[in-house]
Amino acid sequence: MVMPIRRLLLLWLTAALVCCVTLRFCFPRYLDPFVPFHLDHFSYIGMHVKGYGFGRYFLKYPRPVAHVLIDLCGRMGIRGLLVPLFLLTWLNAALLVLFVERVMGFRVAWLSFVFFLAIAYANPEFYWNVKQDPFSVFAFTFLICTFHAWRSYVETGKRWYLAVVLVLALLFSFTKESYFLAFGLFFLVQRRWTAVAMLAVCATFMGFALFRASQLWELLRPSTIGTEPYYTSFGATSVWHGFLKIGKYLAVPAAGGAVVLILIQAARIDRRIFAVSLVAVMMGIASLLPNATLPNHLEAQYCFLGAYFFLTPFLFADRLIPHWWVAGVIVFALALVSYQKPLHEVAGWLREQEKITRRMLPELDRIQRETKAGEHSLITGATMFYNPFLAPEFILYKFGGERLWTVVVPDSVPEAQQDTVQLMHAADVARSGFYDHIFGFSADGGLHK
Repeated sequence: MVMPIRRLLLLWLTAALVCCVTLRFCFPRYLDPFVPFHLDHFSYIGMHVKGYGFGRYFLKYPRPVAHVLIDLCGRMGIRGLLVPLFLLTWLNAALLVLFVERVMGFRVAWLSFVFFLAIAYANPEFYWNVKQDPFSVFAFTFLICTFHAWRSYVETGKRWYLAVVLVLALLFSFTKESYFLAFGLFFLVQRRWTAVAMLAVCATFMGFALFRASQLWELLRPSTIGTEPYYTSFGATSVWHGFLKIGKYLAVPAAGGAVVLILIQAARIDRRIFAVSLVAVMMGIASLLPNATLPNHLEAQYCFLGAYFFLTPFLFADRLIPHWWVAGVIVFALALVSYQKPLHEVAGWLREQEKITRRMLPELDRIQRETKAGEHSLITGATMFYNPFLAPEFILYKFGGERLWTVVVPDSVPEAQQDTVQLMHAADVARSGFYDHIFGFSADGGLHK
């Protein structure tokens, strides 16, 4: 079966539309998803500025494919960095639905697809996961494309599709580890010896990728110190606790209860829908488990790693639930109530950080206009949590190498110098020399000179 490109495009555009509507009216109630705000964002934008090329990622970085991709995204600039991530996450939803249609042999109803998307995108953790965990977005794209290549082999018997599976799996292995268990589960349920062989080869890829990453990046080495942020625990009790702590942000009562009811109804009415839905839910659970092994790093945003899989039963709502659209409206309304809780937790705090950056970016443009090559400027008041001046590669990208910057930082931030940026404590500023300009930021990201 040839992938229906027109259908894929329509699904993609629908996902984009539903996402924009939910962001505008549900979360965060302003539509500016492409604004960067995290230190990682600023670093990504400046990754290419020194001209080292892509080779360094394969030599020195733990997830080389992901770093190549995010480097390319960063070259699109401050407002362009996050555009490919949203385009991909919408594409991922479309590819998943298209795969379900290929397996089931019928088309998913448009309203069921919209319901599926609305429940997913109204969750505040969707927004933060896409923006803060771009590597998982890339990984999901490789994952679902691998599923499609496998399905093409099943439908046609053409062996060259197996080569495509292996190539995609290799790229997937060096992108991010979040979906390794979901990948394995998918091939385990295929009930074909070829699938077992594919899984064995792909498991070798993933095992080597994990080993290589652990040698290059200490965060992927199992930590034995229980207070470290990336301390890893494989104990059953610890993993179960981590899974529940992350999963509760995905399986909020309305969404989780609806998934269970749909599974029960599918078991009664259509065993094929039940089987596909159950496997999808299990893959959603498997997608959360890698992060559940990090008891000191159980961030709510990681719940969205399993969202597309976990919510797959909603795609069959019109076939299983009488007057399902009424039930859908009720479930969505109740889900919105549940989604308010994260707004009082980290999601709300992150939204405030993003607002600060939205105010700060135009001020950086103002600084760029008011300074010249060869000048040395002092930056004060930039104490916000995600201060772009703490990403010297971004400052080098934004202002070039001919302007120098001394940035006053809190005593909790070590003094340092890199490229054109010197970080200095307030007590040392008086003896640091003459400045051509002094720029002072307020706590909300505004600038006063």
